[in-house]
Amino acid sequence: MILIVESGSSKAEWAFLDEKKTIFAETAGINPSTQMGQEFLFGSGFPHHLMPKISQTYFYGAGVKSDESKTIIQHLLTKAGTEGTFHIESDLLGAARASCQKKEGVVAILGTGSNVCAYDGKNISQFSPSLGFILGDEGSGCHLGKEVLRAYFNKTMPPTLIKSFEKTFKITLHDILQNTYKNKGSNAYIASFASFLAKKDHEWKHLLIQNVFQEFVEQKLLPIPHISSKEIHFVGSIAHFHSDILENVLKSNALHLGSVLQKPLEKLIYFHNHQIL
Repeated sequence: MILIVESGSSKAEWAFLDEKKTIFAETAGINPSTQMGQEFLFGSGFPHHLMPKISQTYFYGAGVKSDESKTIIQHLLTKAGTEGTFHIESDLLGAARASCQKKEGVVAILGTGSNVCAYDGKNISQFSPSLGFILGDEGSGCHLGKEVLRAYFNKTMPPTLIKSFEKTFKITLHDILQNTYKNKGSNAYIASFASFLAKKDHEWKHLLIQNVFQEFVEQKLLPIPHISSKEIHFVGSIAHFHSDILENVLKSNALHLGSVLQKPLEKLIYFHNHQIL
């Protein structure tokens, strides 16, 4: 049996594959840079009984940047009963394989966090590093969540939306500061407030998202050499749900939108099933 895991900071999707069927599961995200992630081992419906049957594990995750982070993930999987060979890679390589398979391309993740790479059909390279949710993550759910919270507490959000926000989120300033600065998983917590924008049709919302995407373009895309001649593929819920605004921002910067995948897991299954490695 083969296990493929695609994990962001907010959630992880699992696919258990054998010759006859594929079994899917979903857990909280596993990010060795910002959280330990032991919670994925528990929860109703998770197929623990399949873990000892696994011969190959392909794990693609946010925060996988070093041998140390790979060791953390392997330890967690082993603790859960997983056996066999481990292939632990970044979520960025997973996004590249899902979007491009074995073709060249530029690939960006816009989910809880953000990242960008060039892909040569086998390996990825980055023009600039990912700086995490405090210094970076431009264009991400965390970036949008920050802007929503700032607008609410600074009263730059339109009054009608302030009322809607207060009905949606029963929170205080103390809650925000506690969860942001003292608790684990701060990036996913902040990103959760981006959901407030999902069903709002308001000029303020469109301008906010447009500005966030423009910052992403200026900081992460425009510095890449010859970027205007390349298609840029996107993975992640933020890119998916706001693809119309994203495409307009790219066009205004003379950039070209390629594919947009909300979830890369199905394409990763295709990648590994066809033994493209």
